[in-house]
Amino acid sequence: MTPVTTAADDAGVLRALRDIPPGAARDELVALLGDAIAFVLDPRCPECQGDGSPCASVDLACEQCRHVVATLRTLRGELLAASGATR
Repeated sequence: MTPVTTAADDAGVLRALRDIPPGAARDELVALLGDAIAFVLDPRCPECQGDGSPCASVDLACEQCRHVVATLRTLRGELLAASGATR
């Protein structure tokens, strides 16, 4: 097995996920993360490359990329509001 090198923020997310005890909430979180990652990886951008691959960056100004970022910000805002946290 090849070792995997992670950035500090990646490692922090992995450590936090491992700290969550097994159960329904963890299962839902894992599913949510998987869906969010898939959404970001394939934003259904009309600016797809010739081979069908999405554009290389969600920082581009196309409408679909803005939709991806806005959706993630809305979800984050909902989570922060539900937890009573502010950032």
